[in-house]
Amino acid sequence: PRSQEVSPQLQRQARKEEQHAGGQEALAAPPLVELAVGVQEPACDEVVSGLAGALEQMVAMAAGEGAASPFHSATPPEISVTEYVTRLWGLFGCAPECFVLAIVYIDRVIKRNPEVVVNTLTCHRLVACSLTLAAKFHEDAFCSNAFYAGASGLPLKELNELEQEMLGLLGHRMFVLPSEFELYRRMLRR
Repeated sequence: PRSQEVSPQLQRQARKEEQHAGGQEALAAPPLVELAVGVQEPACDEVVSGLAGALEQMVAMAAGEGAASPFHSATPPEISVTEYVTRLWGLFGCAPECFVLAIVYIDRVIKRNPEVVVNTLTCHRLVACSLTLAAKFHEDAFCSNAFYAGASGLPLKELNELEQEMLGLLGHRMFVLPSEFELYRRMLRR
């Protein structure tokens, strides 16, 4: 089904990485953590660095600033995407699955709304919002928006507005099928 397809932007990123690695011997499989339900999940640091790398590539491939949206900042944040994702990992304290869900949500937003782009002006707010939604959807116990706003470096009112906006852009579709989750998890392992 179409909902399980990866956006063209992420497909281009994957092809570019495959071409860049062309002819190189495959690397050893990353360490896996066995979950109680029998699902294997990559080690936490791999998911975090995978999300950061995917976002960095999306930013690098962005064509222009895109249409103005609530996710746009006036100027690019001083903190890099990788540093920001690592910061969120340390402060949010959510499961690694949330980082996979975050990229699924961002990809769904850009597939459903081509005017939304992931660039230097939008990336930080998109990841903060998508990770907040992922934590609230996935975790049995999650924090308040005041906590997530503080950890993200955003005012509470702004995070609340971004959350509503993203939910609308997602059509309130938060559930991710296991096959779709696995597709994105593998993408983050590259």
